[in-house]
Amino acid sequence: MKLYLSSYCIGPRDYSWLLDCVAGFEKPIGVEFAVGFPGKNPDPPFLAQESAFSGVPILLHAPYAEFCTEPGSKEELEAEQEFQKTCQLYQQFHAASVVFHTHEGPVPDEQRLARQKRSAQVLSFWAPLLRERNMRGTVENVGYPARKNVLFSQEEFIALFEILPPEWGCLIDTGHALLNHWDLPEVIQKLGSRIHGYHLNQNDGVHDSHLSYYAPEGIISKKEADQIIQAAAFYSPNANLILEYGPYEWICKEGIYEDFRKICQAAGC
Repeated sequence: MKLYLSSYCIGPRDYSWLLDCVAGFEKPIGVEFAVGFPGKNPDPPFLAQESAFSGVPILLHAPYAEFCTEPGSKEELEAEQEFQKTCQLYQQFHAASVVFHTHEGPVPDEQRLARQKRSAQVLSFWAPLLRERNMRGTVENVGYPARKNVLFSQEEFIALFEILPPEWGCLIDTGHALLNHWDLPEVIQKLGSRIHGYHLNQNDGVHDSHLSYYAPEGIISKKEADQIIQAAAFYSPNANLILEYGPYEWICKEGIYEDFRKICQAAGC
């Protein structure tokens, strides 16, 4: 299992700190870069990192665009543009994988099934485009009750991968799963090697706060957190383990390293 650190933790874009952090650990650490927000070009400081991070394994997080769109709509065209932009950056940064969300916005109850179907349609349409570009894509579980944007239940998200073409792997965000009270060891067992990555973080059970995976104020204990990692290592041994923390003042290299050591101990890597 390979280790990665999401650039989300650096907030004001202190890329030099990020590079020093991933270079200073006793095991190799890659970086997952967030591409940006829809309608905006990636900021120049990000684009300037291609050379600095050339020796670092790179993953990409696609723009937070609404990909679950109406056919023929302006939003569908914008989503296609965001997809193409992501493809270009994937090649530019020689990325190993890119993660997409199933959707972004609120999901009215009466539209949930129709939007599930549309999300699967869009992702299936993009599958051959990924294959043509030799890109590895993953689909992340997103949405939680406080934002009123839950599209897939635990069982429905698992079933989604019976529909999606094999070009799409799965990425499990532990924080999102906890907000929806998912049984993570069960999800991991059922999806198995279809899981290509994990966003590891915790929260208070209400807000998507992206706390440390072992945060004492989180809703799961260290024992439960370790059990999730152990299940991940057993059922998806080739998946990437990505720390995705918010840009908090407590973010520091030693804290990041301590969490990676705990995760490696639990995973046996």
